[in-house]
Amino acid sequence: MELSSALQDGIMVVAATGDLNATSCNQVETELTAQADAGHRWIVLDLGEVRYVSSAGLRVFLVSARKLAKAGAFVLARPTPSVAQILKMTGFDRIVQVEPSLEAAVATARAKKN
Repeated sequence: MELSSALQDGIMVVAATGDLNATSCNQVETELTAQADAGHRWIVLDLGEVRYVSSAGLRVFLVSARKLAKAGAFVLARPTPSVAQILKMTGFDRIVQVEPSLEAAVATARAKKN
């Protein structure tokens, strides 16, 4: 799993590449937690280069969404077709905000910021 983080229009965007599974989920959760602890309360996780999400990865989404729900936002951006199918089958698309593009995800997070 490769991760990169950058501010985009005042929103922290964390981009992931690879598979989000039991082996890599701690790395992703650590990065998201570090960004929140650094004061970034509006976070977008870009899934455009993620091929697969396991139940361990779904747990990371849930933990992050709950952590940021009261004073911020957590938005998933541009899931690949296979990841979008997993989100839909598990109902996570009703629990966590999912946007089809990075621009839409940043706009959604920014709207919750104002």
